[in-house]
Amino acid sequence: MRRLAFAALLLAGAPAGAQTAAPEVRVTVEPTRIAVGDRVRLVIEVEHDAGASVAWPGAEALEPFEVLERQVAEPRVEGGRAVSSAEFVLTAFELGDLALPALAVEVAAADGVAALATEPAAVTVTSVGVDEGGDIRAIRGPLDVPLNVLALWPWLAAMLLAAGAAFWLWRRPRRPAPDGAAAP
Repeated sequence: MRRLAFAALLLAGAPAGAQTAAPEVRVTVEPTRIAVGDRVRLVIEVEHDAGASVAWPGAEALEPFEVLERQVAEPRVEGGRAVSSAEFVLTAFELGDLALPALAVEVAAADGVAALATEPAAVTVTSVGVDEGGDIRAIRGPLDVPLNVLALWPWLAAMLLAAGAAFWLWRRPRRPAPDGAAAP
């Protein structure tokens, strides 16, 4: 009985960091097979103590993928623990099996900073399509711009009016200068 009371006193006097569970990180990547330029959704979730904050990786850590969007959600509390999450929408323009690198996530709490790393993931990027003919073809033909006289009429009328005004200013009679004033 005496040992049990001593153990209870030790646990009660232990620092808060010793009683809390270590933060955990989970990663979801979907889809894992895309065509060039398609979107990949990467979700990183970190389970940590309620008072801790999470520092998310930057866009440069996700190369060879390009970050199209980044959303960081407010932490939600579940049973005394908080779950923070960040969603990245990525794309890739290289073909083949691309590796999504292990990402560093830091969790800062009152008792220190914990550095976590995600597991690397693979995404297969395939070509948009194979051309059986082997010829290079345009995706779309040239755009035809219809020539419509009614659409050009206001511009032609404005140009004629400006030319007429310029001609009238050039050819208008000059008024004689008043007596004693120099002529221009």
